[in-house]
Amino acid sequence: MINYKNNMLKMKNLSKALLCIALLATGKIASAQKVGFVSYDSLLYLLPQYETVSKQFDSARTHYGEKLEGQKADLEMAAMKLDSNKNRMSPREYELQMNALQQTNQRIQSISEIYKEELAKYQESLVKPLNIKVRKAIEEVAKANGFSSVVDKQVAYYFNPSDDLTALVMKKLNIVIPPPMQGGMPPQRR
Repeated sequence: MINYKNNMLKMKNLSKALLCIALLATGKIASAQKVGFVSYDSLLYLLPQYETVSKQFDSARTHYGEKLEGQKADLEMAAMKLDSNKNRMSPREYELQMNALQQTNQRIQSISEIYKEELAKYQESLVKPLNIKVRKAIEEVAKANGFSSVVDKQVAYYFNPSDDLTALVMKKLNIVIPPPMQGGMPPQRR
């Protein structure tokens, strides 16, 4: 029984030693990796091209919105007209016209979903080149400064300010650095 306890004690000590070695080894590996941080949204929003892209998207959204609002207004007018003529119609005629209005409403809702999908695809196509440009600049700055990884500040609970690469990436992208940003967000555009 004593041998069994001694063997168990030796196994526990060996396990603890192996765990310590593993932790020390991973600690050395982790400390060898240098992690940088950026405010990705700020980099994207401060690109001069972003304002142009934003205006293009807003124009498309307005266009789709106006088309949809016109169809909704027509539907509302038809519903008001049907309601005002309700007493002059047979119940069957009223029911048929009400069903037609409901079908039109469903069609408008379907069109609205299609517009949302089209707008999302359009926005993605507009922003994709900017994302590529920002990511490339982040990669180049990270490599030039010995960083193995770069993380967005928004997902970090804490980071050392000396590991903030945002200003270096801005310089790489030829972005004029604005006055100090509060909370990592760029100043509002007007």
